[in-house]
Amino acid sequence: MRSQQGLTGHVLGGWQFSGVQTFQTGLPLTAVLGNGTCFGTGVACNDPTGSGCLLSASPIGCRPNQVGNPNSGAPHTFGSWFNAAAFAAPDSTQTTETTERPGAIRGPGFWRTDLSLFKNIKFTEHFNGQFRFETFNTFNHTNPICCGSTNFTSTLYNTITSTRDPRILQLGMKLNF
Repeated sequence: MRSQQGLTGHVLGGWQFSGVQTFQTGLPLTAVLGNGTCFGTGVACNDPTGSGCLLSASPIGCRPNQVGNPNSGAPHTFGSWFNAAAFAAPDSTQTTETTERPGAIRGPGFWRTDLSLFKNIKFTEHFNGQFRFETFNTFNHTNPICCGSTNFTSTLYNTITSTRDPRILQLGMKLNF
């Protein structure tokens, strides 16, 4: 029905359907101690390497000790994404580097289905058009963005504060001449 001859050809011909399915694992995240104090206790944190990462003027914080797997037994809820008990502040007498590896926390994964339906229409030999119906996140799957903060002193520590785009629908018409 590509030639779109007659009424049947115009109605049944020229249809296109396409889609994209996206799957991604979660991003690696690193827990950090707050600048100046550990776990909001008011007690100064130990800076075992002397890198100055705990000074209040520094934009970074030191990593805590990892005492468990933050991804094992994690609740994966909006209020608590990873296992926060897997981290501990360094002892004030600790003189070695802390044990958390960068990217120890696995953020939430992502999946989305995008679908499109097109109807190509031939008006004349040199004049045609295309009607487009497109959906993004067709099944309206909630994809959380983790985390509000991975800083122990933040009130948003270990919480989901936002999600990615909801379902989006759009219509369009294109004319070629």
